[in-house]
Amino acid sequence: LLAPIMPRKILSADLFTFLIFARFFSKLEKLRIISGKGKNTQGENIADNGGVRESFRAYMKSIEVQGTEQRLPGLTQYTPEQLFFVSFAQVWCERITDQGLASQILTDPHSPGKFRVFGPLSNSEDFVREWNCPAGPMNRPEKCLLW
Repeated sequence: LLAPIMPRKILSADLFTFLIFARFFSKLEKLRIISGKGKNTQGENIADNGGVRESFRAYMKSIEVQGTEQRLPGLTQYTPEQLFFVSFAQVWCERITDQGLASQILTDPHSPGKFRVFGPLSNSEDFVREWNCPAGPMNRPEKCLLW
């Protein structure tokens, strides 16, 4: 829990709420971080959602024109479409300290990397279809689609 390392003013109820759980793929991971109200990251969150959606559409159009890609040696259990999403997620891999995370939340208009992956992908019908996601955190009944 971040409370022992955070100044009291940062943890005020006006500014932040605690996000306690997040379920990622097939694992239940208890995640304890502070999260902004969402106003600070809203624009970037919308861009991430739309960006992965439009990028996948462009990728699928390229397959129509150029033909299906070959499967990668050593990764033949994954389709090229699945690897598109793995590639998207890999970009946001990060290791960050609690202090670094708190600083990012206070100063950066972007959500932390985990949420830049799980937010857009849990809103993606394409991701759900390509990965055969069962109902759950990565396949919520209500998805946010803006454009």
